[in-house]
Order: sequence, then C-alpha cells, then structure tokens
Amino acid sequence: MGRSAKEQVKSGLRLGGGLAVFLVAMLPLVDGLRRVVWAAPSHQLVLAEPTGWLELIVAAALFLSTAQVWVKYVLGCMAIGAVKGIVLFITGASSRLEIAELLLFVLASIVLLVSAVLRGTPPLDRVALTLYVFSVGWRADKGLFMPDPSLVVGLTCLFASWCIYRWRLHGTAKAATTGR
Repeated sequence: MGRSAKEQVKSGLRLGGGLAVFLVAMLPLVDGLRRVVWAAPSHQLVLAEPTGWLELIVAAALFLSTAQVWVKYVLGCMAIGAVKGIVLFITGASSRLEIAELLLFVLASIVLLVSAVLRGTPPLDRVALTLYVFSVGWRADKGLFMPDPSLVVGLTCLFASWCIYRWRLHGTAKAATTGR
C-alpha cells in the first residue's frame, strides 16, 4: 500500500530541504576555500584567516547534517559526468590520458557513492562524504575535476569508509556463525 499524502509531503520537504542546505553550504565552502586554500601558495594554507576557517567549519557542519540527502544529488552529477566523459573519450576531443584518468575517478566515485546510498549514511559515511566534497573543491580554482592529488584523498576517504563497513559487516556475520 502507498504512503499517505502527508508522508509524501514530509518526504518531499525533507529531500528539498536537504538539497537546499547542500547548495547553501556550497557558499561558505567556496568562500572558505578561497580564503584559506586558494589564496595561499601551492601546498600551503593561510592559517591567519579566521573567517575562512569559520566558513569551512560551518560548511562541514551543514554537509554532515544532510549527507543522506545530497549524496544522491552528487551521485546523479557523477553519472552525468561519466556519460560526458565516455563521449569525450570516444570522440578524442582532448587528451585521452587525462580523460581516462578523470573517467576512472568518476566511475570509482559512482561505485562508492552507490554503496553509500544503499547502506544508508551512518556517521562514518557522513564524514567520508563531507571530506569527499571538500577534496573535490580543494583545487576547483584551477578547474573542477582537474587531475589533482586531492581527488585521490576524496576517493580514499570513501574507500576507507566502505572497507570499515565491510569489515564490521564481515565481523558481525562471522560472530553470528560461530555463535558468539
């Protein structure tokens, strides 16, 4: 039996509100990165910028609180990016090596994001997803999804979260079969 109209409205408001918070959180994230990361020389941070650090903290809090909603939006964006990447790779519009590298990043992201969506978003996943968003934006001043080590950091966070989930799941299943 279907959900009542009231439940559907509540669900829609929760989804729309979570997505709105994600988009609003992008403002302090971008401005904080501009002040703390992008204004600094390469591989350094501006430590004496309290406003930028405060913006990054606010963005992180907003991302953490709504991760279960916006992860689906990010997954959709990655799926669109994968289709575009495949088309670019086939047509050879740019350097195929760079496109293949970014396509590998996008496809790995999709796999890990689908896993996060399917298992829900426990606190560890929320932290990993927030770090993922920060790592994607880390060098966005040079161009979004330009090859950068920060993208590897983001994927590593998602992968570590997945590994810990699997380890806990395997440990629980092993304990259940041995009767502990």
